[in-house]
Amino acid sequence: KRVDVIFTTGTRATQAAMGTTKEIPIVFRHPADPVPLGLVRNINRPGGNVTGVAAFSLEANQKRLEVLKQIIPNLRRIHIFYDANNRFSPDNFAAAEKSARQLKLDVVEHPVKTAREFKSSLAQMEVNPGDAIFQIADDLVESQGSVLLEEAKKRKTATMFHGEVWASKGSLAAYGPNYYEMGRQAADLVQKILKGAHPSDLAVAHASKFDLAINLRTARSIGLKVPPELLKKADKVIR
Repeated sequence: KRVDVIFTTGTRATQAAMGTTKEIPIVFRHPADPVPLGLVRNINRPGGNVTGVAAFSLEANQKRLEVLKQIIPNLRRIHIFYDANNRFSPDNFAAAEKSARQLKLDVVEHPVKTAREFKSSLAQMEVNPGDAIFQIADDLVESQGSVLLEEAKKRKTATMFHGEVWASKGSLAAYGPNYYEMGRQAADLVQKILKGAHPSDLAVAHASKFDLAINLRTARSIGLKVPPELLKKADKVIR
């Protein structure tokens, strides 16, 4: 359609666009490090027709786990679901597992390949006292986020997501990049391209803002009391 720029969000959409054109500029908004995924060659000099904004979410896993443990003092084990077909997700899982071990938490790995497989794995999940679901950035599982939250609600199981929107939808808490602000950063790149800049010369931007959101309604429903000092630090509290 002779568009001037393609904007994408997530791994699959970006790879699909890259498979379609080597000429039209592509600007992505991505939760991870785009270099290992092959989206760009270098953060400062992307090369090719692709650049964007990245959150480098592996670095946020440690903080997210620390917050979860603050909310749940008796936290012992976390369940992590991820798309085994996504090149980034196993690395993201490994990083989260390493952070969890440092906090003396056990980890249950749930690799899935389809939405149907995810639902089956979720239904068969064994939950014990001191368990929680820890959601890493993952396109497939996020597409099933509402299903995950509904199951967690039935089982009175705590959940920690990476995006603030999920706390609004019922997750106990969320800590991660502010995707709205990432969109604004991506718009700056789009504007530069429309004025004549080439993506290969535009460095990948780092997400500029990370938010902590806590859902007090969910906390009450599963019998948790959130420390007041943590509520003061939260960017958003759902009461």
